[in-house]
Amino acid sequence: MYEAFESLDYHVILLAGSLTERLGVMRSIKRRVSEGLLIDFVYIENTNAPICLAEGGVPCNSFRDYVFLAWLRSNNIPIGVFYRDVYWKFDFYSELLPWPLCYLTRPLCYLDWYMYDRFSDVFFLPSLLMNEYLPKPRGSGKVFELPPGFGAGYGKGEVRDAYAGQMLKLLYVGGVSPHVYDLSGMLSTILRIDGVKLTICCREDEWRVDGAEYRLLMEGSDKIDVVHFQGDQLAELYSQNDVFMMAVNYSEYRDFSMPIKFFEAIGYGLPIVSLYQKAIASLINEFKIGWVLESEDELIELLSGMVCDRSEVSERSENVALAQSQFTWKTRAATVPIYLNRNKVNVS
Repeated sequence: MYEAFESLDYHVILLAGSLTERLGVMRSIKRRVSEGLLIDFVYIENTNAPICLAEGGVPCNSFRDYVFLAWLRSNNIPIGVFYRDVYWKFDFYSELLPWPLCYLTRPLCYLDWYMYDRFSDVFFLPSLLMNEYLPKPRGSGKVFELPPGFGAGYGKGEVRDAYAGQMLKLLYVGGVSPHVYDLSGMLSTILRIDGVKLTICCREDEWRVDGAEYRLLMEGSDKIDVVHFQGDQLAELYSQNDVFMMAVNYSEYRDFSMPIKFFEAIGYGLPIVSLYQKAIASLINEFKIGWVLESEDELIELLSGMVCDRSEVSERSENVALAQSQFTWKTRAATVPIYLNRNKVNVS
């Protein structure tokens, strides 16, 4: 978002880095405001870790971030917070951290939310469905949807010629932890269909820890490959596949989540298959950029049909290309000042 704001000709003061670096910027901002600097708005993105533990240092030091929030508020500077997740409220959170640590971090996550809620004018959420899961849902005009996006340099490379009879190539990129991303249903379904090939791209260490159950399902089959690509390697990986899969097993958490990989797939031009995910389903239906399913039986029927007839794949791929401009970081950044009732920005 920093680069996106700059691309809209905003002069951006970046407050980031270590506590020492942040304190230096805070002092500079206070001095410049006292000298007459006018700040249009402040945009904040919370971190996955609580502020007090973000650097692994002394928790009390980071309370200075809260004090700075209060100072911004006292100077009538509009504040918008992108609150990225509430996974700390769900039972699986305790499975992601060593046993004693989650009992420390949960209260600190709550403290972060409380401070943001108290001092901000607007909350931006990946989807509005997430508002109901906040400790206290925000009212109308105080919360807006601001999903992730993708940046410059995306776009599908040389498109494979897809035709009936050719192997249908499916791609999943993301986490594989069964606590959050249970792929077992999707893998079992893929193994039952002829003419399809699935590539799973995930972190190598995550596959080493959480892949045992999946390896048992895949044993003896050549329909599923696992790779650990990242960075520039992803562009080639996307260009070699026909459809992006988001057909993980149901969880309440994923009903409102907006994985950044969903938008990455749009950026690379792939249509998306979604199963059991309400927030994503609404965008897929609105822009007709994929398929929204409600059961594994529907998934079997859909993929089996694609093997014989690729016309829908081509149609949805064209829709993705048409919709890409709606999902860039620049488009997202342009909405922030509008929601904060400041000056409007036109995206060229």
